[in-house]
Amino acid sequence: MKKVKLGEICEIVTGSTPKSSNPNYWNGEYKWITPAEISDDDFIVFDTQRKITKLGIEETGLKSFPAGTVLLSSRAPIGKVAISGCEMYCNQGFKNFICSNKINNEYLYYFFKSRKII
Repeated sequence: MKKVKLGEICEIVTGSTPKSSNPNYWNGEYKWITPAEISDDDFIVFDTQRKITKLGIEETGLKSFPAGTVLLSSRAPIGKVAISGCEMYCNQGFKNFICSNKINNEYLYYFFKSRKII
């Protein structure tokens, strides 16, 4: 077994929040998740409470992450973990781990859950 840094086996990304005051950014078709939506019982998340528009994505410069990304909340609530079941976007309250072929995303999920690292 070899000890490695997460950044060597995953791409670590975060998100941002389109202006809530701009209605043209909201109630679209693109999934956008916040840490408050993740519970201790979540494993794979397929849907989000809020959706953003293509305009919100383009003008905010949001980058999506693919299905299979491990989501780890870094803001309240801290330490919640799930796996994205589809492509989605998020706010700045997550560190998202897009796993390379050097690590299994389910292994990383259970590692975070068992270690309570945050």
